[in-house]
Amino acid sequence: MIVKKFFVFVICFGLIGNAIAQSASKNPASTSDVPSDLKERALRLLNNLVRESEQFSLPHNRIRARMSVASLLWESNEKQARTLFQNAVAELNTILGQIHSEIPETEEQNYEKYAILNDVKNLRNELLLTLAAHDPKLALESLQELSRKNAVGLNIFDDEQALELSLAAEIAAKDPKQAYEIAKKNLENGLNYNLFSTLEDIYKKDVELGTKLAQDILSKIKSKDLAINSPYEHTSNSNRMTNSSTMDMTTTGSQRTGFVVNTWEAQAFLDTIKKLNRQAAKDKKTNLLTDSEVKELIEVLAQKYVSQPYLSSYEVSKIMLEITKYFPAQAQAIKSKIGQAEITTLNNLMNGQAFQIEIEDKSADEILQIIEKKPVAERDGLYREAAQKAFTDGAVQNAKNFTAKLKQSASMIISINKLTVLFRSRLRKKAI
Repeated sequence: MIVKKFFVFVICFGLIGNAIAQSASKNPASTSDVPSDLKERALRLLNNLVRESEQFSLPHNRIRARMSVASLLWESNEKQARTLFQNAVAELNTILGQIHSEIPETEEQNYEKYAILNDVKNLRNELLLTLAAHDPKLALESLQELSRKNAVGLNIFDDEQALELSLAAEIAAKDPKQAYEIAKKNLENGLNYNLFSTLEDIYKKDVELGTKLAQDILSKIKSKDLAINSPYEHTSNSNRMTNSSTMDMTTTGSQRTGFVVNTWEAQAFLDTIKKLNRQAAKDKKTNLLTDSEVKELIEVLAQKYVSQPYLSSYEVSKIMLEITKYFPAQAQAIKSKIGQAEITTLNNLMNGQAFQIEIEDKSADEILQIIEKKPVAERDGLYREAAQKAFTDGAVQNAKNFTAKLKQSASMIISINKLTVLFRSRLRKKAI
């Protein structure tokens, strides 16, 4: 009964909140158009929700209820909302304290503990990210409070680094310096997409700090004691370095003092740099990394690909244009390693990459002009790529226009092929 009542209140307040938002959106500078009785009803509902959030018998439900109510209450009564968030953190902390830190002795205990930790981890993430939307610094402090280690001193959660970086991304909007310090600390544990996302957020807010973090990452990749390995040789750093509650709860190894960078992680970093450098050129800002620094990163990847025992055309296609431009000898060595059977595939992929670079920042009309200057046999593939890019960018109508061109191109090629077959058939008949 309490559960049903709670969700009825949530739905009702959601409807009222939506009405308030719509009224306010008519005049962003003022919310005076919102009827006072509507505000009063919303506040009464919130006060009811505060009382109801304490009535759940299960602690997980109480925590979720508190953070939902606190999030709704934040704008009208920040002090009370903070208290609700803090109570939720305190109760989750109590739950964590009840989980034994000892490593399970049996497989059954291992699975049971994994299930418990997985539920707690999901609840912890939900709570901290909800809090971070209102006060990222408090969320970061709460993360430290809600961290735990097992009997051998390793984190019991497998997403500590990713979660901390997610909070850093929120912090970057208000305090890019603290976000940089968090990212720099996490850099010691490895590279992952969360780090690159945080890099973007810091750079957008503070060019100097963003550039500094990018150079820190580049220096770490280039460091002599760092080996760059294929995805076939190692698992990702985010899973490997957080040494936590995966299904293998019996790990007793010690903390690593360094980390290994996979080629795909270095490639992802390069993609991030190129993306932000393009944006910097548009905004007339300083590049994240200089051309010479980008070239150094490409060289590191080229050398690794040359020495890597297993290599595929798909793995190297995104960077082969740059390797061919700057390091032709390594490019030739990579092609030799891939083998003749995959050279055609690699060339097609490279042509696709060249086309994507060519149409970067171009309008739909300009892209059509570029495609129409290409050989007829290549246009179908280019229309497909242009449509995919437009769809990814959210330009649905442009994607439809490119698709329509693709159909026209395809039907034209089919017609030409039919005419060719018919012409050859007639020639054979005349010869007979």
